[in-house]
Amino acid sequence: MKKELIILENISNHIKENKFYKIKNMILTPSVKDYLAKEKIEIVYSDKIITSAQSQEELIKKILKDEYNIVDLKNINEIIKKIKELK
Repeated sequence: MKKELIILENISNHIKENKFYKIKNMILTPSVKDYLAKEKIEIVYSDKIITSAQSQEELIKKILKDEYNIVDLKNINEIIKKIKELK
């Protein structure tokens, strides 16, 4: 997998709702790390790039389980449904 260098000039492409989604092939410069810390932007580690609605849904499920300890499938599906309605 080709590595992608993340610099200050392209960091905004990877920030969504005050979160930076980092995948394995990304290399962050020290200035980017400093920027993320200064701006209090959370780094969310992911195994792959989000490319489809299905993988977005899987990432949402993973975030809900790993970061918010929401494991009830009914609640997870309800949250995903509400997110889809916002689009």
